[in-house]
Amino acid sequence: MLNIEAAIREIQQGNRQLREDLLSSQKNFIHKYASFICKALLNWENDDELSIALIAFNKAINNYDPDADSKFLSYARVLMKNSLIDYFRHEERHNALPLIKENRGETYAPGEIAASWNSYLQEVENRDRAFEIDHFKDIIAQFGLTLDDLARNSPSHKDTRDNLKKIALKIAHDPEIMEDIYKNKKLPAKRIQLLTQTGSKILEKWRKYILSLLIILTQEETAGLVEYIWDSTVWDD
Repeated sequence: MLNIEAAIREIQQGNRQLREDLLSSQKNFIHKYASFICKALLNWENDDELSIALIAFNKAINNYDPDADSKFLSYARVLMKNSLIDYFRHEERHNALPLIKENRGETYAPGEIAASWNSYLQEVENRDRAFEIDHFKDIIAQFGLTLDDLARNSPSHKDTRDNLKKIALKIAHDPEIMEDIYKNKKLPAKRIQLLTQTGSKILEKWRKYILSLLIILTQEETAGLVEYIWDSTVWDD
């Protein structure tokens, strides 16, 4: 997996070629995210929204603190999202407003316009979370898992969930085990037992759930889900 934070350190020290390489490698991510936020399949040649998102991503490279708790792509998404919202606002892109788009040309009271913007901003936040879930679905599919699998194989008791989250955190801090997991698409049970002092029956019973937690913890694009399941300082544990 690309260590984006390490790459950004070099870029901020003046490595221009690495900046170009990173921007090139992340164009699909930028395209997919901007399309999610705009709720449209955007085109690099015709849509200003993609240029706005690319500029914001480049700004994120300049401003991101590699020592921060947050993941870079999560930070970049915030800048892209805010830049696109500002673009819609400043360009008076009324077609983005759910209240106005069906009745173009009519006059609305300030309160109605404010309510429409509030509704739109909430919709953008929902799309942002949907983007993470969509990426998560793609990754777990590589492990032969679906969201339905996880729903059927998730613990109902809080104590069990909390214990499994602690186990996942300990595993996620071991880069060699994580490399093994992503390479072989399964948990190396014996190594994890030694690392976490967890019995084989627990690992087998909650294998799918633990895998899902590890994917969420280690994917750049699922930082928001980490904060939802744990908290923003999870990597300080």
